[in-house]
Amino acid sequence: AIAMNKVAGKKIPLRVILKLTKRCNLRCKHCLEWRFQGPDVPFEKIKQMLDKLAKAGATHLSINGGEPLIRKDIGEIIRYAKKLGLSIGFTSNGTFIPHKINEIKDVDILGLSLDGPKEIHDFLRGDGQYDDVMKALDIAKKNGIKNIYLNTVLTKNLCKNLDSIDEIVAVAKRNNVDCNFVTMYGDVKDGIIQKPSDEELKLALRRIIELKKMGAPILYSLLNYEYCLKWPDFSKEKYFESEKHNIKGPIKCKAGELAIAVEANGDVYPCNMVKNEVQPENIFSDKSVSEIMKNVCNKKKCKYCYYGCYVEANALFSLDPKIIREYLKKS
Repeated sequence: AIAMNKVAGKKIPLRVILKLTKRCNLRCKHCLEWRFQGPDVPFEKIKQMLDKLAKAGATHLSINGGEPLIRKDIGEIIRYAKKLGLSIGFTSNGTFIPHKINEIKDVDILGLSLDGPKEIHDFLRGDGQYDDVMKALDIAKKNGIKNIYLNTVLTKNLCKNLDSIDEIVAVAKRNNVDCNFVTMYGDVKDGIIQKPSDEELKLALRRIIELKKMGAPILYSLLNYEYCLKWPDFSKEKYFESEKHNIKGPIKCKAGELAIAVEANGDVYPCNMVKNEVQPENIFSDKSVSEIMKNVCNKKKCKYCYYGCYVEANALFSLDPKIIREYLKKS
């Protein structure tokens, strides 16, 4: 599929980021999703969507929200997706996992949100939430979910104390799981949570790189974090085709070509980062997925960004030799 994309420009949704709901039981200070809640798409329509995506060549489904476990039919959705041969990554805040472990025990990858040591995590997500994540982690391991990682947002609260980064790594090591650090994006204007300053973020990235080189179980590649560290201006989240840049070793975006993001109402974007710049197409229209991808890709004018989840995929989809070597070594 990657070769077909390179040679013939064929657009195939190998990776689909699917937001199953915007509803959430938490009110995290560094997240805006829960503020835009709407009705969930019913299960029968979700099945139609998954059929359409699988037929178009999708291989991996990354499920998130909101909190996807808030849906009563989440188990049915996962089982149907697995029946279609899709591998599933699943992201959760952990609170419902003790009660719904049987619904998710067949996912291929489980990401649990952990945004710092107890005092930071509970400040951002609510009292008692750190203990809930630890309980969810324990239950997930005991129920045989093998690929688990802790997903940490690099907020100002975390970055201003590098010991907090070390603590996340220590929790991952103690539990024999991976950890993952992602940069903040968009505007958080509630006056409480801020992005770290450029220097604070750079110090955090240098520490992550140092730990990664020491063998810490950090999920994303060294290339990813080094690329982010070299980003010329963190206030400039993405560069568009018409803009000049001085990015060192730019990694071209493959969103809309080999990956798409599907919102809770079925709207399709190249990725989650261009919702303000791109008019979406809806997955439930009569158009094929290939046609939808072509249309939204043509509307997408951004070319480069520094967000880890996309940098990692873009480097892999581009068959970057450095990241391929790192993955082969890890395997």
